[in-house]
Amino acid sequence: MKHVKKQGFVDRFLSKVETAGNRLPDPIVLFIILMGLILVGSFVSSLFNFKATNPATGEVVEAVNLLSGEGLVQILTESINNFSAFPPLGMVLVVMLGIGIAEKTGYFEVAMKRIIEIAPRTLIIPTMILVGIIGNVAGDAAPVILPPIAAMVMIKLGYHPFAGLTMAYAATTGAFSANFLLGMTDALAAGFTEAGAKLVDSSYQANVAMNYYFIAASSILLLIVIYFVTTKLTIPRLGAYKGQSTSEKKLSNSEIIALRWANVSMVIVAILFIVLIIPEGGLLRNTETNSIINDSPFMDSIVFIITILFFVPGLVYGLKSKTIKTTKDFGNILSESMGTMGSYIVLVFLQHKC
Repeated sequence: MKHVKKQGFVDRFLSKVETAGNRLPDPIVLFIILMGLILVGSFVSSLFNFKATNPATGEVVEAVNLLSGEGLVQILTESINNFSAFPPLGMVLVVMLGIGIAEKTGYFEVAMKRIIEIAPRTLIIPTMILVGIIGNVAGDAAPVILPPIAAMVMIKLGYHPFAGLTMAYAATTGAFSANFLLGMTDALAAGFTEAGAKLVDSSYQANVAMNYYFIAASSILLLIVIYFVTTKLTIPRLGAYKGQSTSEKKLSNSEIIALRWANVSMVIVAILFIVLIIPEGGLLRNTETNSIINDSPFMDSIVFIITILFFVPGLVYGLKSKTIKTTKDFGNILSESMGTMGSYIVLVFLQHKC
């Protein structure tokens, strides 16, 4: 009779959480359910004449029955305006133009591989962790690209490939949003923060870099934590790997040259922006206070600046590596990158109805 290992309390609890989570409907359906609950809630609230005071204006707001004729008219007339005026929507879509072309042309993937290739052996593990943390600026690219690369590298170092897989997933998903670079999640957070803060202070203005010190410091802390767990716990626990391995395909000379040109273009663009920011009276400074941060064109345009910083090297890499051969290729890549935002747009529409 085969002995079945008894699960501990934590394992049983996590198994139940996983089972319950798998039974949940799609997020889109969840939002539709929430919409229905809000409609019913508005009816109940209006029956009891619930009221609340707006903390920003001091105005007393009464519950509106959305199931009434007046409520139906409000839903039909205001839905489109509410959706199109949602602050994070425009920010995320604009940033995705830059990040999307950098991802679809292969720039992000090749950059990750190249960094790992040239890293010294003693620094290879922390380098992979750092690439995973920084790689989340590319959205879903890093969790897909990095784990198999990390597994192959671990085999070459004499370690179990699962150590590389778990380390890469921890760096790309566990450390998600920690970064030294500003990206799409920062634009999204700024939009949500500003919309929420204006309920209390209508004059509040958020900016994409508002969490920078926190996410930068978190990157260092998480790198240390993931490195410790990987080297002191995961690798010793898994032991030596005795299975067969397949070699990771090295970057071609043309890919390396294209990457070099792309990186040079990013540096040039960054220098151009620095020239517009650093000098006294710079074009992107506040014309009255000369501030770089407070109410300056730089902070007001930082979402578009981030887009350009990713768009230019992505385009240059695509042209040099021949992943973009024609204008049709260019258009298709932009369309594909924006196509990945379809689910997000639907969720935003339904979420704003909630």
